[in-house]
Amino acid sequence: IDVRRQLASRYEEVGRYDDALSCYHDLIKMSPSNDMNYMDCSANIARIYRSQVRVEEALELLQKVRKKYPVELASVAYSERKAELDGAAS
Repeated sequence: IDVRRQLASRYEEVGRYDDALSCYHDLIKMSPSNDMNYMDCSANIARIYRSQVRVEEALELLQKVRKKYPVELASVAYSERKAELDGAAS
């Protein structure tokens, strides 16, 4: 999983966003019961969506995470990302 996460990060760094998205989605599938992995990968996917001006998709994903994990950590992550996305939508 760590190698896949590093690969996704590297893809993102060099602008290969579709490959990065694929890796993050694979990471979620590889470890569906790992809550931290799910939230982290989802946040990374939302960030890529935002960079591609796919703000609505990013917001939908973050709202899904918040519903699935209504814990403090998810709320904080959601709030931070939403603030970024709201700023991008303006």
